Amino acid sequence: MSTTQIDPIPSLALEAISHLSMELHQTKMKVAEKEKLIHQMQLDLEAAKKQSRVFEQSLSQIAPLAALGEHSCHISHEIKGPLTSIRLLSELSLKLLRSVPTQVNQVSENSNSILKSLIRIEQIIAGLESFYGSLSETNFELTNPAEILWEAASLCGPKLKQHGIQLTIDDSTQGPPILCSRIQISQVLINLLNNACDSIELQDKKWIQIALRNLPGFTQIEVKDSGVRLSPELRSKVFEAAFTTKEKGRGSGIGLYLSKKIIEHHQGTIEVDEHSEFCAFQISLPKTNKIVTYAGK
Repeated sequence: MSTTQIDPIPSLALEAISHLSMELHQTKMKVAEKEKLIHQMQLDLEAAKKQSRVFEQSLSQIAPLAALGEHSCHISHEIKGPLTSIRLLSELSLKLLRSVPTQVNQVSENSNSILKSLIRIEQIIAGLESFYGSLSETNFELTNPAEILWEAASLCGPKLKQHGIQLTIDDSTQGPPILCSRIQISQVLINLLNNACDSIELQDKKWIQIALRNLPGFTQIEVKDSGVRLSPELRSKVFEAAFTTKEKGRGSGIGLYLSKKIIEHHQGTIEVDEHSEFCAFQISLPKTNKIVTYAGK
């Protein structure tokens, strides 16, 4: 009876298997290192995203304060006028009251003028309180968009008046109230009005038009000025952070960037009207949405 002998594995084959085993082990080690590196990169990315959110929140606080600084001198000038009138009319009324016989009609007329001046000051202060009183305001409520337009126009009015810019508002096609943060939408409009004022202040014909349109599914707000429409190159960059066409010291480049963030948070859009003969920005806000908190928090 014969038996079959199994030849031992050649030493060359054993060496090859050993070599492959070592390469496999080294590959596993490299994969482990790569996985560790990827994990660290993911942690760094999350940290960067967190810093970005903090930065955006900081910018959202800075922008209104910057606008306040820009408006303060114009608002101060606007308030000084009524206060001067009040003082002069009050002094005149006192003199008339002391005279014999008392000039009742003139005193009554002066009192009416004083009342109008006080109402104007109250409107200016109310506008400031509405916009700057709560920079962290994030509540969404049903709001008449026309009221926001007039509030923004009231705050920008002194600056526009000083530069001789005519402002017209067409709110004849009002739709239903929209769910929004009143302060944030006002911030966007004030930024657009500021930009428009700065871009046309040296022109001969200076005007800004705000139009409110009730369109199917959304409310549109258009801010148009007498400046020429933006070139395709500018349109592609105008909403980028830190991009500005203003001279050094006049623009931070964060206004339109934040405006876009705010409108997108409202599930809306903001864009440049490329078909308009003039410079025009269009904001579209949905008539119904379910937003209740700020995306940055």
